[in-house]
Amino acid sequence: MYLIALYNTFVTIEPHGPTPGFLVWRLSLKWRVAVDRAVAPLGLTHAKYSLLSSLYAVQRSGRQPSQRELADHTGLEALYISKLARALEADALIGRVRDPADSRAMNLSLTPGARRSPSVPSTSSNSC
Repeated sequence: MYLIALYNTFVTIEPHGPTPGFLVWRLSLKWRVAVDRAVAPLGLTHAKYSLLSSLYAVQRSGRQPSQRELADHTGLEALYISKLARALEADALIGRVRDPADSRAMNLSLTPGARRSPSVPSTSSNSC
C-alpha cells in the first residue's frame, strides 16, 4: 500500500499538468539512463562511475577515504558502496585495505592501472 501511495505521489497528473515531484522523478530516471549509456562502453554503470569519480576527487585532495566516507560523499548506502568496491577491486580498478586505526574500516584507493584506464574519470562528477 505504501508503494502505491508513493507511486501516486510522483505520477499523479493534476488538471494543470504534471506535479513537480513527477517532473523530478522523470528527470532523475532520464539522467540515470543517459549516464548508464555513456559509461557502458567502459564496462561501468552509473553507480560504479559515481564511486570512481568520487574516489578520484577525494584522492586528489590527498586523502585515502574509507568506504563509509565515500558512502557519505556519494550519498549511496554504505552496504552498496561495499558491494561496488568489491566489484571494482575484482576489475583491478581500486584497492581495498584495512584501516590501521580501525580494523572494521576499509580504505579505498585507485590502482595505478585505473589511473591509466579510460574508464576512470579524469575529473570529478559530484552530481552522479
